Amino acid sequence: MNSHDIIILGGGLIGQTMALALDKHGLTSVVIDPVDPTTTLTTEFDGRVTAISSSSWKLFDALGLGAKMRAEACPIQRIEVRDGADGAPLDFQSDQDDDALGLMLENRVLRRELWALLQLAPHVTQKFGQRAVTLDRGPHRVTATLDDGSVVTAPLVLVCEGRHSSSRAEAGIAVAAWDYASMSIVTAMDHSRDHAGTAHQIFYPGGPVALLPMNPGTRSALVWSLPEAEARG
Repeated sequence: MNSHDIIILGGGLIGQTMALALDKHGLTSVVIDPVDPTTTLTTEFDGRVTAISSSSWKLFDALGLGAKMRAEACPIQRIEVRDGADGAPLDFQSDQDDDALGLMLENRVLRRELWALLQLAPHVTQKFGQRAVTLDRGPHRVTATLDDGSVVTAPLVLVCEGRHSSSRAEAGIAVAAWDYASMSIVTAMDHSRDHAGTAHQIFYPGGPVALLPMNPGTRSALVWSLPEAEARG
């Protein structure tokens, strides 16, 4: 039986970030995930981007990741929200001396840098390609048995499995959820006019459209939400 400070169920972006933050403070963790992250690493853009707030970026700075990703991140200097294409805009803009409102970053860049740093983390045990088949929660410790027969234990377990978390369901933790009956089209587009670091969100009756600034200034991510029947058509 291997003992750690924390068991982390789920080794995606959140699970890996948590493991690195704990490692920074000398806490040991074991990250368990049935998916091997190397299968998600790619050198090509896959259409997925993340808007990272300035406060969250400070976490990446503290982990030593911010400087490695900054050149590939596009600052969001302004957000313009409209109710319909002809609606009056509601503007949010950062002051000249303040940090950007956030930064847009391709998910592949974030995955790449998290994975590279994880290989250098001395207090992180990786159990990728494996799943916890049982999770016993005692009064003071949690014990997980993996599908390879190994057993790990810790006083705390963090569940970072995403919205369809089986561990959360098994623990009886309820969530509020509803179905919008919609789908999103996600892609990137090139345009002739520089976006100047502006993110646009337009609310249409069928669903919102977001244009999110990327590098260079003539490229943006498009997220277009539609009723499911229209999206499939």
